[in-house]
Amino acid sequence: METLGERLRFARKKRRKSQKEVAELAGCAQSVIADIERKSQRKSSHTKDIAEALSVPFEWLASGTGDFEPELMSIETGFDKSENDYLELEILPAFAGMGGGGEDDGERGVAIFSRSLVEDELRAQPADLIVIEVRGDSMEPRFLHGDQIIVDKRDKNPVQPGSFALWDGDGFVVKKMERLPRKRGWYRIFSENAVYTEYEVDEQEVDIIGRPVWFARKI
Repeated sequence: METLGERLRFARKKRRKSQKEVAELAGCAQSVIADIERKSQRKSSHTKDIAEALSVPFEWLASGTGDFEPELMSIETGFDKSENDYLELEILPAFAGMGGGGEDDGERGVAIFSRSLVEDELRAQPADLIVIEVRGDSMEPRFLHGDQIIVDKRDKNPVQPGSFALWDGDGFVVKKMERLPRKRGWYRIFSENAVYTEYEVDEQEVDIIGRPVWFARKI
């Protein structure tokens, strides 16, 4: 979104407001909002008032810089949680290591995701999912350091091998895992990155959180 007009239109639709509603909140004529969007203007003397009307950072609306991400926002950003198009998902209060593990030493929070992603694409309810930030390089190239992963807590059975988020006895990790067919009650845990050593654990010593089903990545 290179122009003010494009960002304004995008933010207005995310906030589910008409041009008239934005104009009234910003204290300007509706034609001002229409002209900015239609002509894809790059600047306007009304930008600050429009940003306040839409509850978006002025820097983002004016120049495209900043941290405004309408598809994934913390509730602390001022986003109207009453919007029917969004749902709250729990965030794991620790990172999951892709190498060494993270510890559960923070306060639990929530993130806002689109309802269509949760219900239509993932076919889930908020209670079925948890958001985890991953750190390290043991799962490259599948997952990269800093990725935010949505984990489906309904899928905890490694009978179908693959990637899982789990507590492995030492910390939270995201690894590939499978059952050992000749060693009942044990799992083989390994990485995408071949430089990391695989290991085996008793199923009684691990707590499988679920299987990753979606991720977001910074560019």
